[in-house]
Amino acid sequence: MSREDNRLFILDLHAPASPYIVIEFIKLISASIYKDHILPVVTRPTGLAAQSGIPEAWRYAYKNNISLAILPEIRDVIEIYKPDETYIFYKSQDSINIEELAPKPTAETILIVLPSGEQSITREELLLGTKIFTTLFTKEINPLTVIGIIHILVEKIHRKR
Repeated sequence: MSREDNRLFILDLHAPASPYIVIEFIKLISASIYKDHILPVVTRPTGLAAQSGIPEAWRYAYKNNISLAILPEIRDVIEIYKPDETYIFYKSQDSINIEELAPKPTAETILIVLPSGEQSITREELLLGTKIFTTLFTKEINPLTVIGIIHILVEKIHRKR
């Protein structure tokens, strides 16, 4: 992505319970060549993720000059950041194949919700965005793996722009 490209990808790690997944989420984003175009968000953290994972992830983000938002629900992310498009990485019959995804060229802010898999995402939450998945895997995959797939998507979207 070029410096002139103002597109922002909000990656929301939703409902983590493990501190490990929260910390690794931030570490992966900090290592990304697109980190200036990614805003990491964690919604509805519980248990040890909330008690120790969030403080540790926040420290890591701060030391690496990364903004990190912690919000109660996906609706709060939508209300605060007002994304032009919202996608939820979720395998279902009506999911769009991520490899075929083509956000509108005018979409400047894209929210991608990554359910942690540690807690269920509700039906109401699934209605907040377009469901996307990949045909490269036959079962649910870890949200950290999804970040790698999203990097491929970001590169693809940038080339089309």
